[in-house]
Amino acid sequence: MKEIFCVRFFQINKMAVRFFLPPFLIEVNMLIKITDKCNMNCTHCLDDAKPDNSHFMSYEDFMNSVSFFNKYGEGVFIISGGEPMEHPYFWTFLEYALDFVRTSLNVGCVVVTTNGMYMTNDIVYNKIKEYEDKYGFKFIFQVTSVEKYYPIKIDLTHKVFSLRSVCVCKEIESMYPMGRALDNNIQCPPHKCSKCFNIRSAVRSFKNLKLACQCLAFKAKFCAPAICYNGDIRLGESRLCPVASNIYKSHEEIVSDISNFTCKNPICREINKTLPINALEAIGEI
Repeated sequence: MKEIFCVRFFQINKMAVRFFLPPFLIEVNMLIKITDKCNMNCTHCLDDAKPDNSHFMSYEDFMNSVSFFNKYGEGVFIISGGEPMEHPYFWTFLEYALDFVRTSLNVGCVVVTTNGMYMTNDIVYNKIKEYEDKYGFKFIFQVTSVEKYYPIKIDLTHKVFSLRSVCVCKEIESMYPMGRALDNNIQCPPHKCSKCFNIRSAVRSFKNLKLACQCLAFKAKFCAPAICYNGDIRLGESRLCPVASNIYKSHEEIVSDISNFTCKNPICREINKTLPINALEAIGEI
């Protein structure tokens, strides 16, 4: 297999997806960010998601985002936000995604990343239970609840957290200095490279988005892009990352956009300054 530069720096909860996928696909994801709204106001939010944000992905854009992942990605895709359960059509989106997954050879399962604000009621419990019976091990709700950063405490004794498809993460494995994490001067661990490095390096190497994602899958690396509420493609998981392309462009245009992309974020550029020359060459920044 063609050698590329790539760096491991992010993972979803492995225990959460260990039943769904072979080990080499566990960390391969795309994010579909269906809204930028969130009522939690976490101090570390790299998206700077707020209660008064009001962008919501349309049903048509969601369907096309799922098709985009099926065409170019493999393994797991994540429905995220903001807080995805803020979306008025969240359950419609999830059911569409799960129906899609049942017939797809490329998608192993769907992960919903949530702060848990809307989990602790009987309606949600019954809905998830219904989906467990209908879809089996094809989805998981990953609830992150860390008192240090999350201002609203979630009742983790609620019966919804006993369901097999719900897991709770009580620590944050990787913090990145963007959004409120940067504004609030939260201590972030050292990063080897910017969030966009792996996908940029792979696409420039293969000149093909599908092959790039497959290579990163083989290497068990996190694979952006993140698809935002309007179909824009960002190469890191934050909505504050610059737009690189759009899912409605042709494959040739997307590859060209990613290959020629240069991140202007000063934090990311500062992180990448520590990379060796051959790694900078891999993303076209030398």
